[in-house]
This record gives sequence, C-alpha cells and structure tokens, in this order.
Amino acid sequence: PRDENMLFTSNMDVLFTSEVDLLESNERPTQNKDKNNQNNNNENKVSKDTSSIPNPQTNPKYIVTSRLFSRNPVGPSDHAYVFPKNMNSFNSIDSGRLASGVPRTWGHEVTLTKLGVQPVHPICSLSLLEIHEIPHPTNHVKFNWGSLDAKGVLKHVMSSITNMKYASLPLAPFHNVDGRTSEPAITTMGGDAGELLLAFNAFEAFLPQELTTKQLSLMLFDYLMNTDIPSLTLQVDTELLSNLCTLGCCLPQCQIDSPPDELIPKLLNVIVSPEFQGSAHFAHLLKLPEENFFNTRLELTKSFLESYFRLLWSVPLHKISPESLAFAQSKLTLTVLTGPHREKALVQVRTSSCHPSRIPMLSAENSFSSVFFIYEDAAQHRRAFNADWLAEMAGKMNLKDRRGYDKELLLAKMNKIANQQYVSALLLDDGKTPTFSLNFPSECCS
Repeated sequence: PRDENMLFTSNMDVLFTSEVDLLESNERPTQNKDKNNQNNNNENKVSKDTSSIPNPQTNPKYIVTSRLFSRNPVGPSDHAYVFPKNMNSFNSIDSGRLASGVPRTWGHEVTLTKLGVQPVHPICSLSLLEIHEIPHPTNHVKFNWGSLDAKGVLKHVMSSITNMKYASLPLAPFHNVDGRTSEPAITTMGGDAGELLLAFNAFEAFLPQELTTKQLSLMLFDYLMNTDIPSLTLQVDTELLSNLCTLGCCLPQCQIDSPPDELIPKLLNVIVSPEFQGSAHFAHLLKLPEENFFNTRLELTKSFLESYFRLLWSVPLHKISPESLAFAQSKLTLTVLTGPHREKALVQVRTSSCHPSRIPMLSAENSFSSVFFIYEDAAQHRRAFNADWLAEMAGKMNLKDRRGYDKELLLAKMNKIANQQYVSALLLDDGKTPTFSLNFPSECCS
C-alpha cells in the first residue's frame, strides 16, 4: 500500500472490502428521546447532537466490495492502478494504450452485501458492465491521436448512464450512428431511414424487376399510413444546410422541411448527391453502391431520398388527399446535428439480455468525450417489424415469388446486407477508430 487509504497492484486485480453505513430511506435518523429505552439498550444510546449519525436499527451495516479487473492475463509492465477506497474514481499509472488488435475485457464490479442477509443487487452504473476491445478488420491499425482505450470507453458509458433512458422496441425512433448528440438514443446505420431502405433493398431481391421511384413512393406512403411507426427520422446537419444555401435556400428564409415552391425542382436534383447528405451512411450508399461495398442499388437509394422529400415538401408522385398527406408528413422527422465530428471510439451496444420494452439508450456525446454507438441487437426488432410489413406488401402486390412472403428469409437478407455495410464502413475508416463491444446485462434494463 502506498498509504492507508489506497491499495496498489500491477496485475489488474484490485480488490478491497470495507464496512460502511448506508441510509435506507430519505429520512434523516432522529434522536431517541426515550431514556428508558436508552438504558435498556446501550446500542441505541446517542449523544445530544445525533442528527448526522446513522441509526443502526434503520440503517444496518453493509459490506462494500469493489474490483477492477481484466479478463486477459497482463504482465507487470502493463497497466497498474491506484484505486481509492472511497470508490469515486480509479486512475491509471501507466498512460499507454492497449496493443492494437489484442482484445481485452475490462470491468468494474461493485457488490453491496447487508450483514446477515442476502446480497443486494448491484447498481447498474457501477457494476456488471464489461468492455471488450474488438480487433480491426484492416491489416494495419493507426488510431487517431486521442482515441479512447477500454478504460476511457467505460468512463464514457458510466457518465452516460446518469442520463440513460429506455426505449420500447420496435417502435421507438432510431437515429443515425453519430457522435454529435447528447440526447440518449437508439442508433443504427442511417437510423429509421437507413433501416427502411435496407428493408426495400432486401425485398427487391425477390421481385421480378427493380422497384421504380413511383412504386417505392407508394410503398413508403403505405408504411407511414398503415404501420404503427410513430416517426421516420432522417438526419441532416449544418454542413448540408450550408450546401443548400449555395443554391439559394438559406436560413432563416428557406427551411429544409418547407422550401419555397420555386426551389423544389432544383433541390430534388441535388438532395440525391453524396455531398448533400447529413449522414455518412447515406453518403457512402451514394458513393459506393457496388455489391462488394455497400451493396445497395444506386437508383434505389436515390428513389428513396426523392420519395421522402417529395412527401415532406407536398409534391408526391401520386395523388394523395390533403388529410392523408398531412398524416404522412407528421411522421417524417428531420434531425439537424451541429458541430464537428470528434468521435474517439466505436462501441457495439449488445442488448440481447434486455426486454424489448426496456432497451437502454446512451448518449453519444458528453462532457468527457464523443463516441459512435451502434445497436445491432436492437436493430433486429425493427428489422423483424419491417419484415412483417414487407410480407403484407407482397400480398398486396400479388407477388408470385414466395420468398417475398418469408419473414425469416427477409430478415436474414437484411442482416447480411447490414453486416457487409458495417464492415465496409470500418474499412473506409482505415483503422483510425478503435472498436469495442458493451454488453448490457439484464440487471441494467430493469
């Protein structure tokens, strides 16, 4: 020990146990004024000023055990830690980051045990969370300066948990994978819009011919009108708005959700260009649509974006009643993100242990750092929902290929394309961003 308040080790296994008092209610213990009871039970004796002393009858002793651990063996030259007994923080003595490509598992485990009774369930914000480093698919790794290691990711997650909210799937809004938002969210590649385009992409594989823009527009309208999805979110950012300003659509006179009628034809021509996208995912789909990259037909992506904005701007390709158009438009949501990208890690959030109605949402950006979160497990619920809808559409279209009715086959096709797109995005990153996985145990979802 360096001093009486610290424990020190170099083998990544810090363990201490201490006995503490914890208040079990919001009420401050009061002085026992019954002198007879005080005489009969010396344990209840208190001084004249006892307002700050825990009452042993209402606030029993607890044992607090805290351990910071690594699942993988490490040598004496690796990281060493000083862990204060007050559990407020832990600090690395060695500032070097993990060797690239070597997966490690890090965790911080805290257990509260009431003396003489069964252990109390650990608090999610301080226990059970584990971070695994994932090897990068590129042959060379050159992480950007300031990139987070596993400890940094764990610190970011623990900070985000203080603002954590829960989503009920499959209907909760999906946002694009982006580190520029401080609001808790479920994030996937492209968000709501990306997942629906992915569904169209999978469905088209079983059609006798490619979807036209008008057909896709009708399907999009059906999705908005006849499903319980509350919103269909598409991400834009201030860079996109600046590019639109060069065409004469400048804030505050020109709003992207309701531009002047005379500018709509010009905007429809550019809104399908990579440089006019608010998310990297849609830019990638337009730049690299090839089968060995993002595997999405270029014209399909353009048709989707055109159909989305035509509905939003009240110029659909087919006749719609004003009431129906207003209802469909009420579900179209543009999210505008501001500021530069400063993401320092990519984290795959695993939530398979959580009930679909209690999926934890984390904030990608906080005062500590910014990261990319991607919820692949959560995406399965939305993709299954979309597969159900596509099977219904196959019936409406009188599709002869029975594969278009097969929900499991549609879901498998979506996942295959999505996995390829994820790997392609990592390859484009060229090893600059370290990748981790975060497993949410069921205790953190209740």
